[in-house]
Amino acid sequence: MEQRFTFDQVASVYNTSRPDYPEALIDDIVSYAELKPNDTVLEVGCGTGQATKSFATRDLQILALDPGPEMVRTARETLANFTNVELVETTFEAWPADKAVFQLIIAAQSWHWVSPEVRFAKAAEVLSPNGSLAVFGHVPVGLPTSLVEQFKGIFLRRTGAWGTPPEAWYLPNGPFKGWFDESKLFGPVEHRCYSWMWQHTTSSYINFLRTRSDVRMLTPAIREELLLEIAKAIAGQGESSTWITKLIFTLPVVLSTSPRRCSVQSSLTIPAIDRVIPFCSADRNIAPTQRLRSRSTSTPPLCPLLECRETPAS
Repeated sequence: MEQRFTFDQVASVYNTSRPDYPEALIDDIVSYAELKPNDTVLEVGCGTGQATKSFATRDLQILALDPGPEMVRTARETLANFTNVELVETTFEAWPADKAVFQLIIAAQSWHWVSPEVRFAKAAEVLSPNGSLAVFGHVPVGLPTSLVEQFKGIFLRRTGAWGTPPEAWYLPNGPFKGWFDESKLFGPVEHRCYSWMWQHTTSSYINFLRTRSDVRMLTPAIREELLLEIAKAIAGQGESSTWITKLIFTLPVVLSTSPRRCSVQSSLTIPAIDRVIPFCSADRNIAPTQRLRSRSTSTPPLCPLLECRETPAS
């Protein structure tokens, strides 16, 4: 099974274990995209509707795509009260764009799953001349060093793997800026960051890990052994099984002002994005409205269990 399709196996757990997105982030996207009621929004990889419902409350017309039948079914339950949301079971790559035009495309924790050959070209194809592309995701930080080292040992022992998770790609020094630049369809990318604390019990964090695609790819026996060891490591931190991990939201947002035409792969003519005003930072102590300069595209070493190294403001 392709890794990005594994979420469908645990749609109900995903729905209860994955966090929503901060209202300030949603408000900023709507503001920068200059959206009005009934403007059209395309969501790529809606999951069970965590970000969808926040945009739906803004009276926008939303077409939300996801390839998982159980994810879409759960999203329909979550969004049952919204008549302005249409859910379609498909990947962004397979979705027939036809002559669809959107003022905004959003991808919450999903853009890294879209084929590199398709994501920017197809996004530009279906955006209106003044359309915007908003790519954002959770980048958790703050796990105790001692716990990270235990997690590393457990992962290496049980799976033989320990590396940088896709969440790191959303940071200012992750590859997103390079991807936008290489597409030649979007301008320079900045980032803005929204921080908050997420408190877990041992069981809630284990449920969260069950929704991670790398964990889903393990055999059932290895997965359960891994999660049991992780639970024991957390419980060993003290008498209380409650501990804190801090999640950083980074939001690369791309806004267009005037379109131009360009040829892609010598056959596809699409509107390109002429000017960009994106934003982001990875400093958890700054206010959401502060801005930082773009960073290197190199990615800091991170553990697969969402521990990331923050980039200091400059």
